[in-house]
Amino acid sequence: MNSGTTLQSRMLELGNSSATNKRSLLLRLLRAAQPISRTEMAERLNIDKSTVTEIVKPLLDTGLLHEEKLPAVKGQGRRSRILSFVDGGNYFIGVNLGVRRTQVGLTTLKGEIIEENDFETPNTPGIALRKVKRYVDEIIKKNSDKHLEAIGVSVPGMTDPGRTELIFAPNLDWRNVKIAEMLDQTDTRVVVENDSTAAAMYEARLKIRDTTDGLLSNFILV
Repeated sequence: MNSGTTLQSRMLELGNSSATNKRSLLLRLLRAAQPISRTEMAERLNIDKSTVTEIVKPLLDTGLLHEEKLPAVKGQGRRSRILSFVDGGNYFIGVNLGVRRTQVGLTTLKGEIIEENDFETPNTPGIALRKVKRYVDEIIKKNSDKHLEAIGVSVPGMTDPGRTELIFAPNLDWRNVKIAEMLDQTDTRVVVENDSTAAAMYEARLKIRDTTDGLLSNFILV
C-alpha cells in the first residue's frame, strides 16, 4: 500500500519544482477540471497567475489549448477567460488486454471515447497482439489527418521498469512479451502498464477536478 504525500509537502514540491514539473502539474489539473480559468488554476496550485500564463501561452500559440471568454455577467466587471484542450489534431489509442476480452479504442485530449473495438482475447500473445495491431492500424489510417500522441496498453500482470514489456501475466500464462516492439509504432510511444495501476492512476487523475488545491494528496493504491 502506497499513500500519497501530505498537502504541505506537495505544495513545497510545487514551489521548488522545475518548470517541467510545474507544467506537468498544471496540465494534469487542466485535463481533469477543464474548462478552467487561469486565476482558478493559480489559486488551486498556489502559484502566481503569471506562471500560469507563462506555461499556457506557448500551448495556446501552437493550438494545443483554446481560451474563450465567458458571457458577461452584470455587475462583475471583466469577463473571465476559460482554458480547455483542443481535440481536433491530437488523439490517443488505448488498449486493454484482458484475461477474457480485449478492447482497443480512440480517445481525445478531453477524455472522450470516440471509437472502441471489443474481441475475445486469443490464448497466445502473438495472435492477440497481431489482432490489436490490426485495429490500431485501422484507427491510424482513419485518422491520418490527425496526430497520434501515444498508445497506452494495460495488461493483467507485471511489466518491466521501462513499461514496454509484459513480464508475466499469471491468468493468461504469458511471459516476456515485448508488447511495444510487437505493436511497432516507430514514431509513437507505446506505454505498457499493469491494469490495476492504470485504472487507479486514471481514477486519481480524474479526482483532481474535485480537490480544492488541484493536487491529489490523499490517494491510496491497494
